[in-house]
Amino acid sequence: MRAADVFRVLVTTDSHLGYKERDATLGQDAFDAFEECLQLAEQFEVDLLLHAGDLFDSGSPSQLTLYKTFELLSRYCLGQKRHAFVHERAPNARPLNVDLSHKVSVKLPIFTIHGNPDPPLALGGQRVSSIDVLAQLGLLNDVGHAFRNAETSLVQPVVLRKGASALCLYGLSHTRDEALNELLRSGRLTFLAPTDRENSFCVLLLHQNRFQNGCALKKAMCLDQTLIPQFIDLVVWGHEHECCIVFAKSENGSSFVTQPGSTVITALRQPETVPKSALLLERFNGVDFLQHTRNYWWASYVGTAIYLLALYFGTQFMQRRKAFNNLNGLLKYWNLTLAIFSFIGCTRILPYLLYYMYRRDTKCLLCVPPQFTYGRAAPGLWTAIFVYSKYLELFDTAFIVLRKKPLSFLHWYHHATVLVFTWLAYVRAMPAGVFFVSMNYFVHSCMYFYYYLASCGRKPQWGMILTIFQITQMICGCVIVATYAMYMAQSEALALSNLDRVVDVTAENLCAKSAVTMATGAIIYGSYLYLFTQFFINRYLSKRKKN
Repeated sequence: MRAADVFRVLVTTDSHLGYKERDATLGQDAFDAFEECLQLAEQFEVDLLLHAGDLFDSGSPSQLTLYKTFELLSRYCLGQKRHAFVHERAPNARPLNVDLSHKVSVKLPIFTIHGNPDPPLALGGQRVSSIDVLAQLGLLNDVGHAFRNAETSLVQPVVLRKGASALCLYGLSHTRDEALNELLRSGRLTFLAPTDRENSFCVLLLHQNRFQNGCALKKAMCLDQTLIPQFIDLVVWGHEHECCIVFAKSENGSSFVTQPGSTVITALRQPETVPKSALLLERFNGVDFLQHTRNYWWASYVGTAIYLLALYFGTQFMQRRKAFNNLNGLLKYWNLTLAIFSFIGCTRILPYLLYYMYRRDTKCLLCVPPQFTYGRAAPGLWTAIFVYSKYLELFDTAFIVLRKKPLSFLHWYHHATVLVFTWLAYVRAMPAGVFFVSMNYFVHSCMYFYYYLASCGRKPQWGMILTIFQITQMICGCVIVATYAMYMAQSEALALSNLDRVVDVTAENLCAKSAVTMATGAIIYGSYLYLFTQFFINRYLSKRKKN
């Protein structure tokens, strides 16, 4: 997918502007948190911001709250900007604020729905909601569908197109959960599916009670997730204040659910203790990319064979030639580029893994199909980039051969086998792969920065620490593979092809098995541990004994 086709969206909900506004200590918290979300949207240059309801804490916010809200929205949302997407406006559909360029200039479009404190205008007689006022002023877009007591009602999407991609936004304003379930079951409330399903990403904004583990409400008092249409790709769940931002599979078997939670603490409850977050969403379908890569399962074997042949003949060729010592300048930029690349990859995947480790147990991390961890969105993108970057890293050896530097067995063996194992683990969708990617990104960011300083003539004194990092990585790899093997032996098989099934691997004693990848990982990480340990002993311990 081209960069010109990718939507970048900031997702937040439950801002509760005006909460405790008269409190000298807490009165500004909600506004500060909302402004931080707007600043993040500006910093990351998002295409739009999605808000899943409860923008205000009260259905009748004070004039002070409205004034502060107007000031924030005017400062961050209004201004000149050429948007990369276009609005495919349906007949009789109300215009968005980005369509009204002759009236108002919008640089950050906000799409929101009504929460429970502020029912839409049509449901309240002559009462005007604060969201209605903001939408009328062109400060945001109200995309929440309200059921108006008709026989039937159709939820139509707001379609935004960017290049070849279409983002279809569906919104459901807050409705009593029992009534909403009945409307959906009876077919009185339906959703219009997109015409271009293959290139469309469908997002549903809703603001309802959610039934999950630890929920104090009965399931009948929550929205029945099985009634969510199958074509919805992502549900942004508002109203629940606990931050559960990691994508979870919906009970309808096909959609994913993210629950950003409130941006401000409004009660002294355990769920409110989870750190508050906003979600930066980039549409990248790593599962489709994984399937595309599977069609070329043989590529790493061919690449490794070419690498070894080039290594042999290149070494023979350079025996009769002088060293290319003029490559030092290029080598510096090569090492610096790979160091920066690895650091960025580490920052995009490692925080996700750490948060996932905090929220889930070990078996979930090692046995859940990879689309729940590193298969989609930013982790999916940077995992795919990581896998393909192993081909580029083979050129490390070219600098050694062309400059006639000593070439160790550890160097070329490591480069060749890393390519084979990385490609194999990705093609076979090994659940534990996110651990290996995170560790490799981190260690490589340190390693290539070390090489960069050395190529600049300033060889660091922390070479031993770098080797200890590498040995620690291999020990962790062996432990992860061994733990994965234990879970495989103790659990029933969960087919990796059945990725759309909602499972609790711990409760159902299941594990997505990949025996070939596990065995290959055990051999490779075991050999790496031995070779790097030998290198450490010969390089540092033996040298000290001689001294």
